[in-house]
Amino acid sequence: STLEMMEKGKIPRYMNTYKLWSDNPFNAEVVHKILVEIVDETIVKLIYEPDKVPKLAKWASGAIRTKVKELNFDRYPEKAQSDVVGELDFPNV
Repeated sequence: STLEMMEKGKIPRYMNTYKLWSDNPFNAEVVHKILVEIVDETIVKLIYEPDKVPKLAKWASGAIRTKVKELNFDRYPEKAQSDVVGELDFPNV
């Protein structure tokens, strides 16, 4: 047991594996550039079509998630969410 080992002077020693600082910390500026790039690519010459826009939003969130995962940030869960928002006054937007 551990108590017996301590009495004999044989205390198990373990290496501390917890890091206080990340080797590759989250970089909001890089992620913002990815967001702008994907959104610009997605909405160029976009005409709102109810059957196509949800698929486009799903593609955009997947593309964002993939590019952010490729950056291999430490300790940050990636979550990409896209919403389809329509305005009644602007049917083609």
